[in-house]
Amino acid sequence: MTRRDLALLQAGLSQHKRRVAEAQSIVRRALAAAPSWYVALSGGKDSTCILHLVRELDPETRANFSQRQWDLPETLDYLNTIDGLDRVTYEANAGQPWLPNWDSRAEAEAHGVRWLEREEIGTRGSKEAGVFLGLRADENSYRQRHLDRFGPLFRTEAGIWHANPISAWSVLDVWAYIYSHAVPYNPAYDVMERIGVPLGEQRVGPFGFALHAGSLAILKRGWPTVFNDLAAQHPEARSYA
Repeated sequence: MTRRDLALLQAGLSQHKRRVAEAQSIVRRALAAAPSWYVALSGGKDSTCILHLVRELDPETRANFSQRQWDLPETLDYLNTIDGLDRVTYEANAGQPWLPNWDSRAEAEAHGVRWLEREEIGTRGSKEAGVFLGLRADENSYRQRHLDRFGPLFRTEAGIWHANPISAWSVLDVWAYIYSHAVPYNPAYDVMERIGVPLGEQRVGPFGFALHAGSLAILKRGWPTVFNDLAAQHPEARSYA
């Protein structure tokens, strides 16, 4: 069965419908708890769900994307369809010392990406009082412990509200919501499905992260031209693919 077939079966289950209702309730509680919010958008499926859930209730909520030097072309095309999107970056590597973020502020700003000062990094340069995140407990043990400890809605020591409306969802719940609500999503996932990447390993993010999951090997198979361009600038990438 295809991803879509599985997701639409999931969408018909009462458990999924309860999870959607609970997520909507968390969004309402969050919007009532603080005067202004933004959605931390990654270009991935989870934050895509969050953006739709939130904007169904508050269409004016802005989205914020931390843009790296290397992103999939489908991700950038998808982001170009999002209204009310802030693109930001900062001086840091992308998880590996050999894979830098941007060479300079000037290079980032030439690509329309706002450079953050060090004191702005924690809030992505946003002035809003709260952030909606697409964290799910079943992604890894760290996120499960974090969400078990703080719950889906809490205020940090710095005074910033965090809301995680889909923390109890499975990956099939995410796709069930996307397909049943006709939510536009990043077409990079279709490339990953076509080349046989298992559903639970279909992830979108900076190339330097999640090397343990074989992200660069997936990049090499699905986007050979992009991978060769990356490896030409950073030969170490071939060691992980």
